[in-house]
Amino acid sequence: MSVELITTLMIASLFILMFTGMHVTFAIATTAIIFALIFSPRSLMTGTMALFSTPYQPVLLTLPMFIFMGSLIRYSGIADASFEAIRNFTGGIPGGMAVATIVICALFAAITGVVPPAAITMGLIAVPALLKHGYSKQMSVGPVAAGSALADLIPPSGGMIFYALLAKVSVGKMFIAGLVPGIILATLFSVYIVIRSKINPSIAPVVPKEELLPWAQRFKSLIVIWPFILLIFTVLGLIYLGITTPTEAAVFGAITSLGICVANRRLTWQIVKDSLKTTVDMTVMGIWIIVAASFFVNIFSAIGGQDILTDLVTSMPGGEYGAIAFMCLTILLLGFFMDDWAIITLLTPLYVPIVAELGFSTLWFGILFICCIQTSFLTPPYGFVLFCLKGVLPKNISMMDVYKSVVPYILIQIFNIFLVIAFPILVLWLPSNM
Repeated sequence: MSVELITTLMIASLFILMFTGMHVTFAIATTAIIFALIFSPRSLMTGTMALFSTPYQPVLLTLPMFIFMGSLIRYSGIADASFEAIRNFTGGIPGGMAVATIVICALFAAITGVVPPAAITMGLIAVPALLKHGYSKQMSVGPVAAGSALADLIPPSGGMIFYALLAKVSVGKMFIAGLVPGIILATLFSVYIVIRSKINPSIAPVVPKEELLPWAQRFKSLIVIWPFILLIFTVLGLIYLGITTPTEAAVFGAITSLGICVANRRLTWQIVKDSLKTTVDMTVMGIWIIVAASFFVNIFSAIGGQDILTDLVTSMPGGEYGAIAFMCLTILLLGFFMDDWAIITLLTPLYVPIVAELGFSTLWFGILFICCIQTSFLTPPYGFVLFCLKGVLPKNISMMDVYKSVVPYILIQIFNIFLVIAFPILVLWLPSNM
């Protein structure tokens, strides 16, 4: 049997197992074991190596710390007051409440590192408020879904941690590199909302002037967002200034988050328990995915799949940018069916050597990878954010309403991908000054 056929069968088997409903971790591991037993029994030893070496990578220590940091802020309710403050500030512009949603999602993204908590929290806070003020279903759900997905691009991001580990690039530089594309994307979302609301005011009514606070009170109300500003500086500021390593910054962030909850008199044993449970659940899930994916990639390479993939990608029409386009397309397509961490752990070890061979920066490609992954959060049928949101939305909002609401934001995300490809300086400028 040819290597090409074995490679095709291995990839097809993985998708068949996932379509049966098997959890992605077990589907990846099962496929690897079966093909190793048949075609490369000696490579089964790499499973032991993946199991015992992967969880002990120092960079993975940042993951639970960042998740714990964001969980404390989420469960303490601090985001509620911050949303109200930003809503008061932007309420006078077309679509101002939806813009406030994007802003608070971006701030929340900068302290959570994972998408589901942001989607659930903002779905509970923002969507009812938007609907209450006369916003259409699509203009209520779309900004929350798009804004929540920013958590994968705006650091600290769990996806960035996994990519940095597998691509052997600096986690700190990955975090800093994602700042400019993340801010640009949040700005594009906001500009779209303002323009769309200006053209069709019925979908996003402006807050009546009599309900608006005086400017002095609006500025004064912004003081409640100080926890977000403090945490962003504690994590990203210390990393950028070279004062701490990413792991140390993650620990400082978790401690600061505890202090913020105490200062706001929001810290309870229940909040600590819920935060710890979320941290353990997501960290364990992430580690098992990366162990299974490392095993799969080792088997895939052992049977010759890596060589086949490299030849396929590098032979794409359009030269090196044709190869980049092909890789981006496969990431986007996998996003229809798989979650982000599984895609990152599967494709990073396969694509990074090709990117390096083509002469591109693996740091730049990492942010491009995350941009593609971030788009997949909104694409049906999997659309992880969409299902997280649907679970907390009012019953009169159907799944079709959710799908329709995200279409413009998917197009904006794709435009942002083109920006990152066309202008690598957007990614590399800040890291180059560290």
